[in-house]
Amino acid sequence: MQHFTTVRQLHLVNPAYSRSVQANTILVTGIPAKHLSEPALRQLYSHLPGGVKKVWLNRCVPLLFLSTFRTTVVFDL
Repeated sequence: MQHFTTVRQLHLVNPAYSRSVQANTILVTGIPAKHLSEPALRQLYSHLPGGVKKVWLNRCVPLLFLSTFRTTVVFDL
């Protein structure tokens, strides 16, 4: 696995590939609720080289609807 990581990093910093979206995008999962806002994430990752250009949030927020006979949970993506 270490060999794969090293080769991938060398590929991502190669001048021919370093401007691609794949070389400049990171996926972060398992973010605590206190960081689930664009300003909070920008501040948290502001130390990255080149800064943060765009933040996309894909949140699954449960909305609870109560009815007389059952409880329905709807997820707002």
